[in-house]
Amino acid sequence: MFINLQKFLKLPVYTESGVKIGQVFDIKFEIESHTIVAYHVRQSFLSRSTHIIKPVHVKEITAKRIVVYDAVIKAGATVSDKRKRVAEPEMAGNATMREIQH
Repeated sequence: MFINLQKFLKLPVYTESGVKIGQVFDIKFEIESHTIVAYHVRQSFLSRSTHIIKPVHVKEITAKRIVVYDAVIKAGATVSDKRKRVAEPEMAGNATMREIQH
């Protein structure tokens, strides 16, 4: 599947359980290896809050959306808090939490 950059930069980002995190507005590339390092996501066009989603957080990308692992969302957080916290997906049963940049 192919998708152009203009469409990619408008993709909504959801968790596996359907919580909308926001929309992709920028991508960070590592030039030498030609790889994506992070997806920059905002709740809305006017929002100043920026979420950084690393490729390891992504479960799937389709032409209509990006889906991240539920482990990305802190367990028990409110919906507003869920959009502010990201974790590494569970690796061997352990998930590590980290605050994303705003």
